Amino acid sequence: MSTFDCSNSSQSRSEASSAGGREVSTARVSPPPAVGTTVLPVPGQSPPRTLRRLVRRSGVVGEQLADAARCRGSRLIRSAAILLRGRGWRRIGCGMLTDTAPEAINGVIFDFHGTLVDGGDARRWIEAALRRLAEDGNAEPELSADQITGLREHLDQIWQHAHTIDPSSERDLSHERHRDVFSRTVALYPGIKPDLIAALYAVMPDQWTPFVDTLPVLRELRSRGIRIVLLSNIGLDIRPLLDRVGLSGLLDGVMLSFEVGLVKPDPAIFARALELLDVPGSQTLMVGDSPRDDVGGVSLGIRTLILPRTEGPVHGLKTVLHMVGNSPAVEDAVIVNV
Repeated sequence: MSTFDCSNSSQSRSEASSAGGREVSTARVSPPPAVGTTVLPVPGQSPPRTLRRLVRRSGVVGEQLADAARCRGSRLIRSAAILLRGRGWRRIGCGMLTDTAPEAINGVIFDFHGTLVDGGDARRWIEAALRRLAEDGNAEPELSADQITGLREHLDQIWQHAHTIDPSSERDLSHERHRDVFSRTVALYPGIKPDLIAALYAVMPDQWTPFVDTLPVLRELRSRGIRIVLLSNIGLDIRPLLDRVGLSGLLDGVMLSFEVGLVKPDPAIFARALELLDVPGSQTLMVGDSPRDDVGGVSLGIRTLILPRTEGPVHGLKTVLHMVGNSPAVEDAVIVNV
């Protein structure tokens, strides 16, 4: 896909001169972009003349003005919304304009860890592992207060650290690989013995708890007739956990990477999820927390919402209801395809 850059480049250049005590700005614009071209504005700059000329000369439909993450707050985007609204364009996100409304969302694919469930408090995780060791008759490891603090911080970012050992997420293709990568990742922190690592792995799923807004949002989606599938990169069976926390009855299907031999962001696993969902990609919303793993369905027409990691029990999942609903407010929902 080609791009049209509104910044000071070989394609567009702004020159300022002084005339009569005021600054005059001129801009040179490249030939109009083709349909589907992405315009990349520079945050903070506002070239309305350039934009008007672009719209007047191109007359294209379906043009996209950068993604929401890059253009948020840009005066250019506000100018675009004003200029193009009168031409029958509709704003469906920060900086994304189209001449036709998107299809209704009839299915939602949710990521699991970090999206529907919180990874838990690392301090309680360590305490649970120490209790597990004691129950198994093992001596409590000698760890200083500084070591425990450091281990807590390490575990809090455990899967981010795992990417240094397993950048291709092969751990999520089998239970054995998952356990091995976890063990080697924990061992990156010095002074942690194998028995404690094993105990941490054994009690890990017990630490995962749904966000406060998870169950209410899924219940509301079900009441609206929206189909729901869980899609997770994971190397162990989480169905017992889903039963325990009350998620199973709210899902129309569960797809786990180690069972299908595919991992996100491979579009193939999203295609399999669509089959399970029984909803076309153009009518599906993907909700996740990873700008790397959870965007693989974009090429299949799946709209994608990335919810960054949040501190606290509420994860902001009500955003999904606004995007799925039929109220006018939905048209202005922010859709971020990272």
